[in-house]
This record gives sequence, structure tokens and C-alpha cells, in this order.
Amino acid sequence: MNMSCTKILCLYSESSILALCAFVGLWTVAPMAFAQNCSGENYIDETLPTGSRWEMCWEHRAQEGIVWADVYFTTADGLRRRVLKEAALAQIHVVFDDNSARLNQLTDEGAGLGGSNIKDLDADECPDGSLLTDGSKSVICQQAIGRGYVYKSYNRKKQGYVLSLFSISSIANSAYKVRWYFFDDGTIEPSIGLSGHLPATGNDSQYGWTLDAGNTVGVAFTNNYYWRMDFDIGGNSNNDVVEEIEVVPSSDRSRKTISVTRLSSETGRNFGPAKKRSWRIRDASTENADGHLVSYHVDPLHTGHGYTGTDNEPWSMHDFYITRYKSCERFASSNPSIGGCGTGLHEFVDGESINVEDVVLWYRVTRHVLPRAEDRAIMSIRWDGFQVIPRDWTATNPLVL
Repeated sequence: MNMSCTKILCLYSESSILALCAFVGLWTVAPMAFAQNCSGENYIDETLPTGSRWEMCWEHRAQEGIVWADVYFTTADGLRRRVLKEAALAQIHVVFDDNSARLNQLTDEGAGLGGSNIKDLDADECPDGSLLTDGSKSVICQQAIGRGYVYKSYNRKKQGYVLSLFSISSIANSAYKVRWYFFDDGTIEPSIGLSGHLPATGNDSQYGWTLDAGNTVGVAFTNNYYWRMDFDIGGNSNNDVVEEIEVVPSSDRSRKTISVTRLSSETGRNFGPAKKRSWRIRDASTENADGHLVSYHVDPLHTGHGYTGTDNEPWSMHDFYITRYKSCERFASSNPSIGGCGTGLHEFVDGESINVEDVVLWYRVTRHVLPRAEDRAIMSIRWDGFQVIPRDWTATNPLVL
């Protein structure tokens, strides 16, 4: 279990916190609270070649791995606002097609993305970048890399950049590269790459794919990746609003109208490709130069795989959840039921208001993996993720100066 003690700033490593807590006897069950504007090795301040700037704190936890907090974005012309209070992976749920195992990779005993499972990176894994350390271990690679065109219109064009931050963790046979991209236009892209060795083999081809002349079957499996993003847009952390956006076709399908619905209470929602369903988290009062309320837009573009679990997995019924912030609600499933906190997303959604509140977004990406012969002996990396994109953050394109 991750333990922390009160009044400890984010620049301390997890191991030093545990030692100090043991010394002074101030055990708590919640992870360490981040200090706003932290300093030292746990503070990142990157100005990209296009002039945009990202600032944030980070912490290494045994279960979530790397957690980001107090995330600020400054546009190339100097407009600075807070975007996130905290963000991290909140579960990796693995289910094998033959039902031989159902795993919660962040919370099962001996699992977790941090601690002894997080890799000590070397310079070869971080070309032209910087290694960030926790104690004696290099746990993050920080790079500023080109991302291609920001825009091109006739003879007007611009190349863009992204701040890349990644860690690598090994759990049993699987290797997970957990990567966060922070773009120079304010876009944030959490993603995860799966590699390593195939987690299971068998001899029944109805549950997978035959891989070799000996009829070895690579058992197919589903990975459900859950991210937790605590948005605190602008200067006030307790006045965010969530809106659901749908594109509704007319009866003859010749036209489409935009429907925007304000969500008033905690809820779980599913992707709706037919209606192009998406969501935005906006501030209740902060406006851009044109008087439009600033926001971040969650547009689920990659939704080809879906998942609905067994009756024993009620937290798996939806792809997208919005809840009101509670410090004990950390994991999508197998959450410690301490202090009256629920065990998973299905219990987090209990009717509380999310209207002008501190809201938390939970987003799931589902990936079904049908092994190939090419996955022997090491699986080629498979990437999954999503983007949250500024909407009305500025009045015009901030990179056109």
C-alpha cells in the first residue's frame, strides 16, 4: 500500500516519505499531496521551440507509477492558465478470452507501475532527452521532439513540437511504456504502449491464434486502460462544468444539428459513434478574448473495440465517467474502500453534483489483442490512447504569431 504523511512537499521521493512517516508516526492512507509550484527534481518547466511552455510537478507512486500534478500551459504569446490538478493511469484491467485470468494490473498483489516494477532508464532509451530520477533510479525520460506541421495554408506553414514524458514498467510478461505528450498548441495526449512477451499460450484455437508448427496458440486478451484526470481549469479549482456534445441527424439524414447538454450529476456514459458523442470540461467564468468560456474537449476518435464485463465487474459498464473529486477515489476498480470510499467507478457515481464543482474525468480505452506469429518471441509495441484538446482556450490559433 502507498502510505504518505502530511505536510510533505512533492520534491521528496516516495522512499524518503516512508522513512520520515515511520519516524514521526504520521501514517495516512492517501497518497502524498502535491505542493503547488513544487521545485527541485520533481518540477518540470519546458519551453518548446515554438514558444509554448508547460509546467508541472510529478511523483512516483508504487501503484499508479508516475503521477502528474499542477499542470500549467502557457501559450506562445504568454497566456498562462492551469489545466490539471492531477493525472495518471487509474487501472489496467486484463481479461483473457478463455477466462483463465482477470487481472487488475495496478492494484493486484505484486503488480503496479511503480516501485520495483518501474524500469531504471538509461541514456540510450532517451536520445536527446533528460532522465529524471527518483532516488538512484531514472524513472522518466523528458524530450522535446518535432511533431510535424502545426498548420499549412498555401505558403504559410509552421512545424510544431511536443513535450514527451514517458516511463516504462514491467508486470509479469508485459512491458508498458506509459507516455504523455504535451503539445505546443495545448493538446494533451495520454497513451500507453504494450510490448514484452505474450502473456499466455494454450492449445485451443477458439480462444486465440495458432503461432507455430507445434500448434501453440497465443491466447487472445483484452486490455482496458483507465485514465484519471482531475481538471482544474483556470484559477478556481471548484467551478468547472461538464457538457456532452452530440451531432444529431435529421429524419432524412440530410442535415445534422449540434446538441449540447450540461451534465448536472455524476454519471457514466458510453461512446456513441453514430452521434459523434464527445464531452468538454469548461470553466464557469474564465473567458477568452472573444468572451467564450475556456474549455478542454474530449473527442473519442479511436473507439473500435468495446468491453462490457461480467456481473462481478459493474465498474466496466461505461467508457467515460465524470465524478466529483474525492481524494480516496484513485483506481477505476479494486479501489481501497477506506473512509467510506467506493471500491470502483460504479460506486463513485452516487448522485453528487458536478455542476460548478471540482470534477474528475475517467476515460477508458479498450484494446483486444489477437496474437500473431510476428509476436514471437517479443511482441511489437501496440499503442493506445486519446487526446484532450483546447476549445476556445484562445480567440485564435495561438501558434500563428
